[in-house]
Amino acid sequence: MAVTIDKRRNQARAGLPHEIMADGRIGAEDVLRLRRAIYGDGGIDREKAAWLFQLNRDRKGHDPAWSEFYVEALTDFF
Repeated sequence: MAVTIDKRRNQARAGLPHEIMADGRIGAEDVLRLRRAIYGDGGIDREKAAWLFQLNRDRKGHDPAWSEFYVEALTDFF
């Protein structure tokens, strides 16, 4: 069964930075903003995890800090 994610709605509800979706690359500064957004209010939930999956799938090119954060955040979720 396929799951459709409404990117804008999911992003807005998760309170994650909008700028990350704009430039197509996740840099070290983006990772810091994501870390603050996800862990600043207590941790990662299903919506935030779905958005991280979407970011990883849609962005072209990532800073090495992204890979470390991605694994850490999803490990915390699961």
